[in-house]
Amino acid sequence: MNKRTKTYLLLVAVVCVWGTIAYKFFSASKPVVSLVENQNPVMSFKPLAKKTDTFSIQELRRDPFLGTIKKKPNTNHVRVIRKAKDSTPIPHMAYLGVLKKRKSKDHIFVLNINKEQFLVKKGQTVENIKILQADSRYMVVSFKGKTITLPIQ
Repeated sequence: MNKRTKTYLLLVAVVCVWGTIAYKFFSASKPVVSLVENQNPVMSFKPLAKKTDTFSIQELRRDPFLGTIKKKPNTNHVRVIRKAKDSTPIPHMAYLGVLKKRKSKDHIFVLNINKEQFLVKKGQTVENIKILQADSRYMVVSFKGKTITLPIQ
């Protein structure tokens, strides 16, 4: 084979490869739309009947790894029933600020309890809430034995 024949054969191979690539590219960009003749769009569906799997769990008395037999726990326990504590929810509280006279040491604090504002002093009790401590940054209150710290808002 001479040089010219090889060139022509390679040229034909290159044109075939690129032609195949171009054909696949253009045929994919224009999909063929087939017309669907009248098909019944309503289908019926019947689910298969389920078989229920029944099993029971049995207690293992022998440890499969150690090979020892577990002792049955003593079931003669006396259970102590504790009385439920008072389930009164903690009211929504917000510390809104402090009011004071210029030359007085008395401070009055603004406390919002369940969307109702109260003017209180240290040691005062309002709706079962006792003001323990307060300053310009936070307030410490007690509600049914629970101490709650409220930051200023």
